[in-house]
Amino acid sequence: GITLGSSAGVLLVFLVLGILVVFVITRPLREIGKHMNAVSRMSFDNIPLTNSFIHEVKAIQWSFFSMVFALKSFRKYVPEAVIRKTMATRSIAQMDLLLKECTLFFLDIVDFTTISEKLRPDELMVLMSEAMEKLSDIVAEESGFIDKYIGDAIMALWGVPEEVEDHQYRACIAALRCVQVLKDNADNWTNRGFPALRCRVGIHFGEALVGNFGSSNRLNYTALGDPVNLAARLEPLCKHYGTDTLVSSDMYELIKGRIICRAVDVVMVKGRTQETILYELLSKDEEATVNHTKIEQASNNLVLAMRSGEVRNIRRCINNAQKVPGYSEDKALSLLLERFAHHNDDDIIDAANRFREKHF
Repeated sequence: GITLGSSAGVLLVFLVLGILVVFVITRPLREIGKHMNAVSRMSFDNIPLTNSFIHEVKAIQWSFFSMVFALKSFRKYVPEAVIRKTMATRSIAQMDLLLKECTLFFLDIVDFTTISEKLRPDELMVLMSEAMEKLSDIVAEESGFIDKYIGDAIMALWGVPEEVEDHQYRACIAALRCVQVLKDNADNWTNRGFPALRCRVGIHFGEALVGNFGSSNRLNYTALGDPVNLAARLEPLCKHYGTDTLVSSDMYELIKGRIICRAVDVVMVKGRTQETILYELLSKDEEATVNHTKIEQASNNLVLAMRSGEVRNIRRCINNAQKVPGYSEDKALSLLLERFAHHNDDDIIDAANRFREKHF
């Protein structure tokens, strides 16, 4: 009887110890394993900060939580889509560029140098942080990927690293929204003693080299090539034409009918053999005003007439453009009309030839 009782007691002790092992050691480790699986998918939600009283388990828990905190911070420097893509390969990132179609988007804050000279560093940080938060949210909402912040500028991509349906249109909508959100917040900023902000945006699309680029020690997920260069050149040209946005004729062909665009100029891009028509985005088609439609028709007809070089057609389009309300305050339209402000037909033909040969 004593032997049986002793055996039962030993079994009971082992049973209790087994239960303790499950709850004190095995269960926390199983929880960490489950959370590590979530972290591998870049999911950091609902990860509780638990603390075991067993030293070894506690050390594992805190090492895991330190990794989670580091990854949460890391994804603010490196876009989450790139991290997920890298983790999915189960290999160390290395230089790797592939030819992919994507849309390139360059945004810059107008007169940032002047603004930064007028504000204290802490004031500038508050203003720009608010602005960049709003602009970045719009890019993300329209499925864009922020490649990098370059001072007061944003370079964003659409269509990579993840595919985005109708990425050209989404990028253009993002541009219109970015321009508008700064206008909408102008009173908020000026009431607090800050200057109102404006931005300029250049957009183009095409096949670019996309992927990891840099050195063996430091890589950046980015895009390289002719489409990138053209988009980057369009943004500063907005200042010359007095526009908020400029897109290429390639972009226009894909978004016309859905976004109201007006032709601004015809240029020969360095390194290209074909001329490019520059267009300004005015509004979504369903949100267009009567004046938007008039500006679109007058500008587009005038540019087409100038390309044709037909004097009678050019004169007719000039007359129509001058009937657009407020055309004299419209810098882009005024620049077009100034080139043909001649009464002599030979002068008009000469201006049309120079118009088609303009480079940038």
